[in-house]
Amino acid sequence: KSDESTTYASRDVAALIDRIDEFNFDSILYVVGHEQSLHFEQLFKLMKMLGFEKTYVHIAFGLYLSPEGGKMATRKGKAVFMEDVLEETIALAKKTIEEKNPDLKNKDEVARSVAVGAIFFGDLLNDRVKDVVFDLKRILSFEGDTGPYLMYTHARAASILKKAKFKSKSFDASLLQEPSEIKVIKLLSKFSSRVEDSLKQYKPHILAQYLIEFGRAFNEFYHKCSCMGEKDKSVQVARLTLVEASRQVIENGLRLLGISAPGEM
Repeated sequence: KSDESTTYASRDVAALIDRIDEFNFDSILYVVGHEQSLHFEQLFKLMKMLGFEKTYVHIAFGLYLSPEGGKMATRKGKAVFMEDVLEETIALAKKTIEEKNPDLKNKDEVARSVAVGAIFFGDLLNDRVKDVVFDLKRILSFEGDTGPYLMYTHARAASILKKAKFKSKSFDASLLQEPSEIKVIKLLSKFSSRVEDSLKQYKPHILAQYLIEFGRAFNEFYHKCSCMGEKDKSVQVARLTLVEASRQVIENGLRLLGISAPGEM
């Protein structure tokens, strides 16, 4: 510039060249808001014109909006801090847990896991390029497309296995013929591909939305097919094995999204 200062673009070029020299990476990911898309498109094009043939990826994301549709802010118009949001979410999660399971021993630990999981999942469920409406009441609900819904589903599966004192053993998969059982099995088979799609496209919402679909299918199976009350022991073992496989998929899927899955809630 005429005042001898540098432009935003020139500083990014210099920084990127320095990173290439220091790390000699194959690919680099820029996690920056979607309003900078044109800037990064130009930056990556320029780098290739300069002879730096690397894989450059702009992982764009949208804004956090209040339930009213504006940018998140306090009533006084100040920025909202994550620490304050987390504290409020933990308090609300603990209140809900106390209502659902007053005898739960580790309420504080579970409340924190539920709060963090609710926030993470509420963000990751949406396509990252879209704006996210942060509605605390909605994301903390134990019903609907939420993290707590999946965490509760995992706890339900774990509870069934605990009551049955289930240990993995050989089973006859051909005994699983009910429509709700087959639906769960088909979705189980898609887990790996959904994880791979999320990774390749840098879009965790693919995995998150799959987990919601899977959770619904598992709960349908839970309500329609008795495990503990099944008199045919071979069928019972097959169903309990399906419960364990389902629990494992939910736990693994949530863990990949940075969310823990409590064994009881």
